[in-house]
Amino acid sequence: MRQPIFLLCACLLVGMGPRPAAASGKTTVREEIAALQLLEAARREQVSKADEEKIEAAYRDLVRRHPESAEAGNAYAAHLYDTGSVARALAKWREMLDRHPENAEAAFQFGHATLQHGDTGEALDFLRRAARSPEATPFQIVSFANALYLFRKEARGRTAEAALEEALAEFERAARLEPANLEYLRAYAETYFALPRPDWGRALEAWKRVVTLTPDGDPALGFYLLQAARAALHAGDAKAALGFLDRLPADRNSRVTRRLRQQAEDALAHTRKIGIDPRGVSP
Repeated sequence: MRQPIFLLCACLLVGMGPRPAAASGKTTVREEIAALQLLEAARREQVSKADEEKIEAAYRDLVRRHPESAEAGNAYAAHLYDTGSVARALAKWREMLDRHPENAEAAFQFGHATLQHGDTGEALDFLRRAARSPEATPFQIVSFANALYLFRKEARGRTAEAALEEALAEFERAARLEPANLEYLRAYAETYFALPRPDWGRALEAWKRVVTLTPDGDPALGFYLLQAARAALHAGDAKAALGFLDRLPADRNSRVTRRLRQQAEDALAHTRKIGIDPRGVSP
């Protein structure tokens, strides 16, 4: 459930040794959490009941000493969840959200836990809350978009089509925030194919960016080129479709490839015959 915050050099447990000291001599909440998480990871294979109790006691002590820290409360809730105390973890995340309504991490973790153990509609509401928070990260935005895409029929107060449109917008937002992230951009581009009435011009631009960002040796490039060709044909740009298909390696001459090429060549021949630009614009 947790994303590591950052790594420390030593694994120390409150009550079993000194707390890690920051360069200024004062330990931060984040450093204490990181130390506890590393200790958990190191002992995961051979942890005893006594060690489990000491680790949880250390989390409780951390929260007691930093009652207003959402980061400390979220870390404790994540520990509870990871050790199988799901109900207690959910209650702790709810408490964090009552205290910190805009805390993206609490809403994100609560939403994902609820997706596994509760109501899907409620889970989507909390993942949306995380994605819309001023603190939201691109990863949290994409996670919400993915969940909404997969469970669009269970979204509250939205039709499946409206949920897809919302997922598309969230994928696009994450891709804008991290323009070099190929996975975010690919998810955005792929979503157009699920929409009943997509804007194929925008879809084509998205697939052009996917193809541009993909290295030539990437095994996925062939699939992306086919998807880009499909989007180009839907957008009425037969010339661009042929350009994508021409970049395919010879071993990708599949039935799908041949069909797309035939469609593009037929469309191009038709537009030339009636005297319009191959992209559908009068010369």
